[in-house]
Amino acid sequence: MVRRHFSRGEVVLQYTFMDEYLNNALCRYFFGARANYIKLWKTQNFRNFNYYVVEGLSLMEKLRFVKSIRKLPITVAADVERLNTLRNGIAHAFFPENLRSAKPKWKGKHIFTLDRIEAFIHVMDKLHSFFRKMKSTKTMTVRDFINQVLIAEYNKKLLQSDFHYISFALIAFDSQFHFYDLDFCRVCRQKELSLGTWPIAVTHASGGSFGSPQWLEARVLYEKKWQ
Repeated sequence: MVRRHFSRGEVVLQYTFMDEYLNNALCRYFFGARANYIKLWKTQNFRNFNYYVVEGLSLMEKLRFVKSIRKLPITVAADVERLNTLRNGIAHAFFPENLRSAKPKWKGKHIFTLDRIEAFIHVMDKLHSFFRKMKSTKTMTVRDFINQVLIAEYNKKLLQSDFHYISFALIAFDSQFHFYDLDFCRVCRQKELSLGTWPIAVTHASGGSFGSPQWLEARVLYEKKWQ
């Protein structure tokens, strides 16, 4: 009986850890790896994210979400799926009619044996190691606007959104580069495309021309378009 309680407790513990790892991966993707979450908790955006994503999605939904934004090894994803299945089996085993007959399985053998729970913990240790290392990898920080120093576009996404764009600045000023970055970003947001920044090294060999006659003229055009 003690062994069964220990096995159940271990599975629930590992499931909770995995849910938290996936939550962290999603938070880092949307809010940045260095975000101050104490301050974020005070914002409505994060409270909505916590309610609808962190608390609202199941473990498998979170796993699919993370797989869409991060490259996960097939073995890692498969072990998380097995953990989810085992946890569900453990949960059903708590019903009175199932207490004696239920035998939740891990890789083909029921979990209520010492060798199976040891094998289970061994696999979980590998998952812990993988997700802890994933913290240090680069993530995208979601933005509404990005600067024109370097703008990279995912052509497939642009084509899927029926995206057509010609900068008003290029037309109006014969290739004078002012405000087209903000204009481009707003058109992207209209098409419900995501914008983000990545931590890469770029050298911008220009002092800029903030406040120049061309800049002021471009500002008037930009404000007129988006007022």
